[in-house]
Amino acid sequence: MLSKYLIISFGVLKACILYILRVGVTDQMTEPTQRGFLVFLGKQLESSDVTPSMKIAALRTLSYTLKTLGEVPLEFKELFDSTIVVAVSHSSQLVRIEAALALRVLAEVDPTCVGGLISYVVTTLSASRDNVSFEKGSNLKIELDSLNGQTTVLAALVSISPKLPLGYPAR
Repeated sequence: MLSKYLIISFGVLKACILYILRVGVTDQMTEPTQRGFLVFLGKQLESSDVTPSMKIAALRTLSYTLKTLGEVPLEFKELFDSTIVVAVSHSSQLVRIEAALALRVLAEVDPTCVGGLISYVVTTLSASRDNVSFEKGSNLKIELDSLNGQTTVLAALVSISPKLPLGYPAR
């Protein structure tokens, strides 16, 4: 019973922290500061000592900041592969989901990247599916996490399609 209340308390605490980050920090920033904040969040995601909860908060704040800006800054695009794309294969399912949602926001903010994202996900999904082997022992979980992350991203990109001005890319 106590663990149930601790889980609820943690959820409330996380919601409060995210609210403070959105309203108290991000909304008060100027546009140049928000651009720098995106880079800061990206560098935090690259750090090895970040817990899954911190990654979730960073990804959610990153998504909110991208939506607020309405564009993807060039300086953040340089960190893209080492942040969100890496988080898609994280061992925590919640981090993978949050990374997929961040990619969905990225596609919503910059519809020109949808073709590249879908192509990347389908290619990676095919490669992951072909590489999964039940004889790999401890690597199987890592490969299945990656496969799950790629399918989650594909689902997130499909869910955003009605909002895309040009729909899906032909390829």
